[in-house]
Amino acid sequence: MKRHLSLLILGMLLGIAGTFAQGGQTGSLTWNLNNGKLTISGEGVIPNYTYSQPPWHEYFELIKTVVIENGVTRIGDNAFHDFPYLTNINIPTTVTSMGSRAFASCPILKTINLPNGLTNIGYRAFERCYIINLIDIPNSVTSIGESAFEECYGLTSITLPSSVTYINSRGFAFCSNLVSITNENPEPINIPNDVFVGMDQNACKLRVQASSVSAYNNANVWKNFVVVGICSVSVSANNDEFGETSGSGIYEVNAMAIIKATQKNGYKFINWTKDGIEVSTFKQYSFIVIEDVELVGNFEEITTYSVNVYANNSEYGTVTGSAVYEENAIATIEATAFEDYKFINWTKNGVEISNDNPYKFIVTEDVELVANFQPNVGIITIEFDAVKIYPNPTKGELRIESGKLRSDDVEIFDIYGKKQNAKSKKQKEEILMDISHFSAGIYFVKINTEAGNVLRKVVKE
Repeated sequence: MKRHLSLLILGMLLGIAGTFAQGGQTGSLTWNLNNGKLTISGEGVIPNYTYSQPPWHEYFELIKTVVIENGVTRIGDNAFHDFPYLTNINIPTTVTSMGSRAFASCPILKTINLPNGLTNIGYRAFERCYIINLIDIPNSVTSIGESAFEECYGLTSITLPSSVTYINSRGFAFCSNLVSITNENPEPINIPNDVFVGMDQNACKLRVQASSVSAYNNANVWKNFVVVGICSVSVSANNDEFGETSGSGIYEVNAMAIIKATQKNGYKFINWTKDGIEVSTFKQYSFIVIEDVELVGNFEEITTYSVNVYANNSEYGTVTGSAVYEENAIATIEATAFEDYKFINWTKNGVEISNDNPYKFIVTEDVELVANFQPNVGIITIEFDAVKIYPNPTKGELRIESGKLRSDDVEIFDIYGKKQNAKSKKQKEEILMDISHFSAGIYFVKINTEAGNVLRKVVKE
């Protein structure tokens, strides 16, 4: 009640005057609070206080900056404990020691410069300074007190100068973003087993690398150590029968991890996923390690289709490209005509699908394709009128008029170049041919003579 009444009065004064000043004596020192800035001056020590009871604590909601002037040699217990709006502290080089909870529970204190000449950091000195992210420990500090930096979540790295010989219990406990601690002291120093307790809350756990470690009175004596963040990388296959993965292991923070996926026969690799979300489609995937991570290599059974290609007549040409293809693969088929023949087109179920050669297409089903060839005729070296073919169109009988022809000089082909069988006989100056059994359509009559070849088109009704 007293605190609330005092704050109400302070608020009224601030509203009237626009500024606020307060001050007093503490030990041999004086303090003054003006517009959020607390200044402590004189020669001597800031006394130890009972839990959160320095004289300026009554105005804890107003204090944003603390300036300790030259001449002050020690910061006492609880001097600035639980100041929720404190953001800046200026400590002079005359300060050589720091008491318990000196700056504990200052949740928005972000940076602090510790003076050269400081020999110890006290018990819970910066405990629960949640966002503090930079502390330069001077090369005069010999010990770090119990829980000195506990729950300083903003800390990511710490360098211990060569002067530090002891870190007390839980010195850096639950600093969940701390990934690097470097020790510059070449001699062994004493570190309790629980100094880094709670690091399992870190995205990557801390690991101590030391040239020698020995136990002594429930503590470790470590020499030439560095603490680095390490992360677990775990990779697995969605089905072990489909494929295998490799690359699981322990990696230092910011190290490069390389993971690989190998499919088994009849299966193919699809992607890597994290928590069900695709992160890469490369079989070999590399990434910078910043956290513990589990990745799944996903495989699936390969769907295949048969592509079979044929020539309409094996005496006319050859084809290539028959094979088993994966779904959505690109098939390439090619037709090669023999001498005196030429490629016409590709048909599927009798329907033309392309006259490209080679022909490429995406495989989505089992398919049979026919390469159609025909005789490479049509160079006429005898007079056109020397040969007459009638009737045209015809229902079945063809008469070919030329006194020089023999019946075996005449061949009939369909539009795909396939030779057709037809009965023929010589009768005086004509050759009679029966094509009544032919399907209706267009046919070509090839007439071979000593003077050359004639190719004529006829229509069967």
